[in-house]
Amino acid sequence: MPFSYLWHRFITEPAAKLQKFCNKTKLISEKMELFQKLLSKDEINNRFIMAVNAVIRHNLVPNKSALAESLGVKQAKFSEILNGRMKAGTDMLAIMCDFYKVSAEWLLMSRGNNIFRENPNLPKYWVDDDDLTSIYPSESSMPQKTSSLSGDDPFLALIREKDDIIRSQAEEIGRLKERVEQLEREKNDYVLSSQTIPKELEISPTD
Repeated sequence: MPFSYLWHRFITEPAAKLQKFCNKTKLISEKMELFQKLLSKDEINNRFIMAVNAVIRHNLVPNKSALAESLGVKQAKFSEILNGRMKAGTDMLAIMCDFYKVSAEWLLMSRGNNIFRENPNLPKYWVDDDDLTSIYPSESSMPQKTSSLSGDDPFLALIREKDDIIRSQAEEIGRLKERVEQLEREKNDYVLSSQTIPKELEISPTD
């Protein structure tokens, strides 16, 4: 078997696949870092400030003082939040979403490209646990998900792709290991056969 074939089969091809896997792993790591950044308190607070400006720009409140009062926070603290020195509380985020129709998906998770909800209608308030349900939507009723950054769950798609690559690499390593063991056995058989002296060439001992 030519040496060039063995080199390509057992060195070049695995190295190329390993490089591809490393590149894919790096991409996944970068996406996960971005995901964690988007959900950080700083980024959520930055989006809160953007929502405040949008609410005032659309004249939903007369001014920042009126907005601070509706959010249940003092003007001094509100100014600290808008300057980035303090973080908005969850109650303030909830009021922004409920009273001013800010998109909770955008505000909390940076999903979508509209600060405000596209559907202004909200479910009724839940105040009694007697009518609470926990029905998880079936896959058939859920919208199809895409693997782009602007779509739903792109990181899950990347993780699944990474798992597929790892599984493929494991299978390839297993095949390469079997082939190496086979070549090792063939080499040993060849060495043993080359060391065996045919009987017709053996020299009988003299008396």
